[in-house]
Amino acid sequence: MTGRRAYGLRVHAALATIIVFAAAGCSSVFDRSFNAGRYDEAVRAFAADSALHSQPGALYRAALAYATPGHPAHDPARARDLLGSLLQRFPGNRHHREAVAMYNLLESTDRLERDGARIESELDSLRQRVVELERRLTEQEATRIAVASTNVVLRDSLDRAQRMLRVREAQMRALQDELRGLKQIDLGRIAPDTTGR
Repeated sequence: MTGRRAYGLRVHAALATIIVFAAAGCSSVFDRSFNAGRYDEAVRAFAADSALHSQPGALYRAALAYATPGHPAHDPARARDLLGSLLQRFPGNRHHREAVAMYNLLESTDRLERDGARIESELDSLRQRVVELERRLTEQEATRIAVASTNVVLRDSLDRAQRMLRVREAQMRALQDELRGLKQIDLGRIAPDTTGR
């Protein structure tokens, strides 16, 4: 189980416990819907009856309805707004401690979700970067193989050219030796008479 899921389950269990304690002694449509766990109906009744907005208990239960995950009325931002209003307008009400705890829990959950979304975005960016680096590495490997293959061909060509050069140099030396021999022969035929005859 992931840390976020475990945290979500703890939040859900904590909210369920708070809801059970908050449900005692209620009789309006809002209260009956809330007690029956029909939170979508409860929040509609709360929105329709402006008198409930002045009752600390109703504000608290409406915030619980909005804060409970897995229900159609789930809206943590609206729950935080209602809890903020409750804490500001009725600072000494009997739900103060629970409202502060739930407000902080919702803030922490929201922060964790934002952090999770940011981290997921960073991970996606890193995954894309890894894919790009792998693509470039594959291209570089293909280039390296092509260069290595070209180097082998060039080395073979160079070896052939060097062998041919050595053969040509040997032929050139042979021709130069032959030319020198011919010059010696020619010089011997036309050698001037040094005896004075």
